[in-house]
Amino acid sequence: MTDTAPQTPYDVVPYPHYPHRHAHPRHLEAMAALLGLQSPPICSARVLELGCAAGSNLIPQAIDLPGSTFLGIDLSGRQIAEGQASISELGMDNIELRQANILDIDESWGEFDYILCHGVFSWVPPQVQDKILDVCKHNLTSAGVAIVSYNTYPGWHMKAIIRDLMCYHASQFTDPGEQMVQAVAILRFLADFGDAGTSFGALLQEELTSIRKSPNGAYLFHDHLEAHNIALYFHEFADRASARGLQYLAEAEFRRMLVRNLPEKAQEPLRRLSMLQQEQYMDYLRCSRFRSTLLCHDHVALDRQVTPARMEPFSFRFSALPTMSDVDIRGDKPAVFESSVAKLQVSVPVVKAAFVCLRENFPSYVSLDALAAAARDRAAQATSHDIDHPTAVAQVSAALLMGLSVGAIEHCVHPPRCVARISAHPKASPYVRHQVWATDQVTNQLHQIIRLDGLHRHVVRRLDGAHDRASLAGSVREAVASGELVVRAGDRPIKSLDPQTASKLVDAALTTLSQSALLVE
Repeated sequence: MTDTAPQTPYDVVPYPHYPHRHAHPRHLEAMAALLGLQSPPICSARVLELGCAAGSNLIPQAIDLPGSTFLGIDLSGRQIAEGQASISELGMDNIELRQANILDIDESWGEFDYILCHGVFSWVPPQVQDKILDVCKHNLTSAGVAIVSYNTYPGWHMKAIIRDLMCYHASQFTDPGEQMVQAVAILRFLADFGDAGTSFGALLQEELTSIRKSPNGAYLFHDHLEAHNIALYFHEFADRASARGLQYLAEAEFRRMLVRNLPEKAQEPLRRLSMLQQEQYMDYLRCSRFRSTLLCHDHVALDRQVTPARMEPFSFRFSALPTMSDVDIRGDKPAVFESSVAKLQVSVPVVKAAFVCLRENFPSYVSLDALAAAARDRAAQATSHDIDHPTAVAQVSAALLMGLSVGAIEHCVHPPRCVARISAHPKASPYVRHQVWATDQVTNQLHQIIRLDGLHRHVVRRLDGAHDRASLAGSVREAVASGELVVRAGDRPIKSLDPQTASKLVDAALTTLSQSALLVE
């Protein structure tokens, strides 16, 4: 930040900055391809992020995609400087973070294949909102994709009541710290003495929980006490985008777009409506209060009839590690794959084999062709009946689309570098090894936040590809003996570790890190 640059609220109270999984070119590319748009390959793309904070969303993308270039802008000089320091320490040359105003962007900035705008649109005045959409139109390449997130009605109406109350009460005070204290106090007053049995009472408790989880009061300060927090209906956002030559491409979560995921009796009335009307009425049914919407140019022809044949160019993974019932591939007995996201029940032998393969390769992606071939071989061995490859591809594709539709399966065009199998000299990304020296929260290869305990942080710091398991176990023993690392047996801290126990701890830690998509090739 220059000496003359005015401070922003984000300089006074920095907002915690995290990776946003859906605001990654890999996800935008995959969603575009699913709907018939061949967007620019992410391996050689130009990416712009509006409101990048300290780069926690953009920096891991730039490490992930070294052949692409990244530009992030933010008004907060404090956060930009923090991100620039990280970039310098990591020795990166394909990313720039720049203190700049969105209103300053013009044609001289050039065009970008992917434009990311998460957590900005609702928190800026209307003229900046209009400029964001203008940038998505004039600075987006012909087949490019933009993502814009925003607070939406009808769900935000309830949150707006809380915001109005807090702003009204906090406005009696001038000091930001005192405003935050008083805003929480009035919220607690209502939670303690209001009717706890109502939906509004439940929302008050939810907000208090969110505020408690937020470091330094940033969520409270920027989500509720910010000068601007403008929600709008989906149809209003779509109309504003359309007026600038942009069209609705998709919602970030594919399953949220599908009428068939609603209760059966709600589906038929909505099927008679246009796609945009369906989206709006589904917001009413769900009382939605936040959206992440993908946009593209209105001249682009899309094909929204997603069929199993559309699965061909993708690689797939389970979105969360599922438990399996006893899987008998030989017959038609149903097998259940259940995770925190969804439950899939399949009975076709080659599909059961494919899902077993996906689970064995978790968290990595597997291409459709490779998955069908492996499933075909496994099913043939189990049943003694051969199945031709096209049939295997067709059956597996149909099952993958089913899983994709309910969120149990994820797809991409260009998979990340995470690995399912632990090598002799395991390795984590440079960014993760950079992060663990400052925080217990790191960004995995799937662009997710993973929280690590002391043992896992100690191991990750040494995962540079030069240490084998024996070396890692020796390091853990030394750290425990010196008191640098605390390992417990129940509630009792252990003061020393024998080699066998240290090896078991390292093996368990590496397994956890692998399943958390923190190990790379």
